[in-house]
Amino acid sequence: MEDKIKTFSKFGDAGHGGITRYSLSPEAVMARNEFRKRMEAIGAVIEIDDVANMYATIPGSDPDAKRIVMASHCDSVKNGGNYDGILGVMSAMEVLETVVSENIPHKHPLTAMIWTNEEGSLYPPAMMCSGIVCYDYLPEDIRCKFRYEDMMKSQSILDSST
Repeated sequence: MEDKIKTFSKFGDAGHGGITRYSLSPEAVMARNEFRKRMEAIGAVIEIDDVANMYATIPGSDPDAKRIVMASHCDSVKNGGNYDGILGVMSAMEVLETVVSENIPHKHPLTAMIWTNEEGSLYPPAMMCSGIVCYDYLPEDIRCKFRYEDMMKSQSILDSST
């Protein structure tokens, strides 16, 4: 786990202990790529849904059993805490890695998942993609014309002192 903490804290390091890792920013993509690399290394099947949520699944003994999902996010607010969201992702990864390395029998497929745009820092609303998956939002309710490039020009985003 210590290796995960050190590795993931590099993606968006604000230089003073905080993390700035906006949804789908280059830093968030690096974190997602690291998740994918580590999960593929244990044989997990990787899926990405229509709203860019990422799933890593290891099979259980019963292919018809519903999967158990452990989900969190890797995006942050500006100068957010080092463990906000990503600790949940790393914990889910640790569960899957332990089950595989220790050959622990389990009936249900196990999934570690990354929600996309959970913080909503650049693209409101917060909890956007988890809200869609859990039917709190319909995709047409959150359509907007924000682009990452436009949001990064916002003074409130660029000014790290706020």
